[in-house]
Amino acid sequence: MTTTSRLRSPCRQRVECRRARKKFQGSWAIDSGATHHICNDKSKFIDINLRDEGELTVANGQTAKILGVGTVVQQVILPNRSVRDVRIEDCCR
Repeated sequence: MTTTSRLRSPCRQRVECRRARKKFQGSWAIDSGATHHICNDKSKFIDINLRDEGELTVANGQTAKILGVGTVVQQVILPNRSVRDVRIEDCCR
């Protein structure tokens, strides 16, 4: 299974580029319109089914092997500064 994900919005592209900097390590770029969600930190999963799911092609054309699928709960700060837990199901690792 190969999945292609493309960032079309210039704003989203800037966020993704900035995310690579050290000060953004551990940060999330949230795209509510994404086809698939990706988390590279196994400790963030509240449950995970480790299995070979093929590869995923990301916006810059690089591929990443999908090692499993599970559920991540991530705390987010909304624009009004309130804090919410976001549950991301079928997240790829």
